Amino acid sequence: MARNFAVEPGLMTRGWYETLEWMRDNTPDPLDPDAYYALHDEPPDREPYAYPDTAYGVMTWWDYGHWITRLSHRIPVANPFQQGAAAAGRFFTSQTEAEAAALMEERGCRYVVVDHKTSLRTFHGVAGWAGLDEADFMDLYYQRNQSGEWEPIVLYYPEYYQSLLVRLYTFSGEAYEATEYTVIRYEEGRASGHAAREIVDVQRFATYEEAEAFLAQASGGNWRLVSADPMVSAVPLTNLEDFTVVYESHAQTFMNAKLLPEVRVFEFTGADA
Repeated sequence: MARNFAVEPGLMTRGWYETLEWMRDNTPDPLDPDAYYALHDEPPDREPYAYPDTAYGVMTWWDYGHWITRLSHRIPVANPFQQGAAAAGRFFTSQTEAEAAALMEERGCRYVVVDHKTSLRTFHGVAGWAGLDEADFMDLYYQRNQSGEWEPIVLYYPEYYQSLLVRLYTFSGEAYEATEYTVIRYEEGRASGHAAREIVDVQRFATYEEAEAFLAQASGGNWRLVSADPMVSAVPLTNLEDFTVVYESHAQTFMNAKLLPEVRVFEFTGADA
């Protein structure tokens, strides 16, 4: 295994590499500048390590914790030993800024690093570590195409867009208002020969208030407010007040045909940050 890691191409992308270099050179040292290479005594009786007042953490998904330690010389809240993974999962699935800010303060974090992969492709892992299910945020449905055949489609719920991970990465912490809101009605059917949620009605509204009013009086079926595009929120989003973008990677990536920075870094600017 050691040989394979030594000779095979690294997993770190250009976007992550330049982001972590920026973090090392442009954020305050949490410890003494020589602390990374120093030998440290283990606290007696398994007591917590006595960090200096300058110490702070970096909120990140656990996949990237070792990269942050190794290249940035910063302290990640979670790492590939999966230490802190549950805390990171709770933060990234937080539905309100107040909930997220409380977790940042509890963990002593000053920065957040987010990327396109975690916000969409591996979101199920984030939900799982938070004690939630991917189906709380998105699910697979079937709809009939123009030929009358059932075809699969992933639909995203308001909870997906309201999660801090998506608000930070996809929407850069900014307010968002869609130009159209979609409500579907589904039935439990047997599309493609297996149990499936089949879309039997679609209603579209120019405003969120109209969609809410329709749902309030709708009856006789399973109605849900959804969006088929991870870049188009199913609900309006407000501007995040305590998280400020401080860096975006030059390396970019396509997300549903839209070009975005591969990695974004935010500074937590809450009252106790």
